[in-house]
Amino acid sequence: MTGDPEIDSPRFQPMPNASRLRPPWIWGPRSPLGLGAAVACLAIDQAHKWWMLSVYGIREGQRVAVGPFLDVVFVINPGISWGLFSRQSCGG
Repeated sequence: MTGDPEIDSPRFQPMPNASRLRPPWIWGPRSPLGLGAAVACLAIDQAHKWWMLSVYGIREGQRVAVGPFLDVVFVINPGISWGLFSRQSCGG
């Protein structure tokens, strides 16, 4: 108690166990939905890559016309981070 009635009023007192009442910042009520969406996108991406390489048989540099304005081209990127550090360099 400070003696100041403004500060000692119940509105300025911390709540007991306030940290237990607040949900954690990294996991919330919609986190399972976001995690499920991320896993589904990863699975679809990997399945599409497998299908294009194994079933369709696309080769490096080959184009596949998806629509009148969209082509899929198979390109191998030997570097990381959009080719900034290739495997042959000191940073790769």
